[in-house]
Amino acid sequence: MTAPGQSDSSDLLGHALLQQRVDAVWGLLRGVLESPTAGPVELPEAGVVVTGVGSSEAHARYLVGLLNEWTPVPAEFVPLGAFAEPEVIGPSRRRRGLIVFSQGLAPNARLALDRAGEFAGTVLFTAATVAGQKAAGRPDRAELVERLLLSGARVESFPIEDEYTLLVRVIGPACGFGAARRFVAAVVGSRLGPASDLIEGLESLVRGPWPARVAARMVVRVEEHRRGFVVLAPPSVSGCAQNLAAKFVEGLYWPPPRIVETLELAHGTFQQLIEHRAPVWVLGDDPLARRASVMLQQAGIEPFVLPLPAALDAAPMAVEFLFNGVVAQLARELGIDQVNWPGKGLDGPLYQFSGNH
Repeated sequence: MTAPGQSDSSDLLGHALLQQRVDAVWGLLRGVLESPTAGPVELPEAGVVVTGVGSSEAHARYLVGLLNEWTPVPAEFVPLGAFAEPEVIGPSRRRRGLIVFSQGLAPNARLALDRAGEFAGTVLFTAATVAGQKAAGRPDRAELVERLLLSGARVESFPIEDEYTLLVRVIGPACGFGAARRFVAAVVGSRLGPASDLIEGLESLVRGPWPARVAARMVVRVEEHRRGFVVLAPPSVSGCAQNLAAKFVEGLYWPPPRIVETLELAHGTFQQLIEHRAPVWVLGDDPLARRASVMLQQAGIEPFVLPLPAALDAAPMAVEFLFNGVVAQLARELGIDQVNWPGKGLDGPLYQFSGNH
């Protein structure tokens, strides 16, 4: 059997590799949660600016929420594309630290990292290593990591370095949340408990019946879901759900599900569902979720309710496990080509953009 990051020449559509990666997620994420950081984390009193794009945007927004909720360090999310504008870093931001998420150290990340000297310290969350990037024939990325380390930047690592071959990613998105959570618990003055507190709740979900139930439900109603569906999520999820949408966009080439904060259901989405019925998934069993479920049922729309862990900071990780298997199973059943995806090699004008590079 090949390792989670490696492909098999007989796996022409990438289905076996995708399933291997899905199966590996919990062990790798648990390892991240249980491993200690390299000493306490000291961040500037003025706060930090946090950025990332794609699934890394979800990690960045999750980190911002945790820092603002659990530490004395104020945090602000700034879209990665904003770093292409000279004025994005004004006097107030120069006193703050810079935190960048980029699993594979994509060229876009340089938009922010090349301006690290304008901030009061830098932290990079990545799976990229100097040795790994050199071995993969990407000396420019290896040089960037070396330069950051020499400048005193802190590099927070998470798995896996080589999650390529397929378009959709499942390991990095889950483990990036784990790395962010581990980091915030180590910030000086943090009130966040040890990540070990989350292990039992997450493992019970991983080993329980819910991932299979999600897959079964979506498989029998695949045509309805293919046309578009709605996910109602609590704020702990809706604010950092970019990768949930990406699973279906990149894994199945479907339109992204509409992810709506639970309270927002009444502000347009509910009325649209009355006219244009679509499957609705409700994440969690909090009072607002229960009210939303009743409202939908009274309108003749039967929601599918999924549990989330009691710990709010575990919820985004739990969502990964609930939907990863769905994408892997449907990719197989629908014959989705994950190796030669639509538009492969044509995204360079934006994906390769890194400012002056």
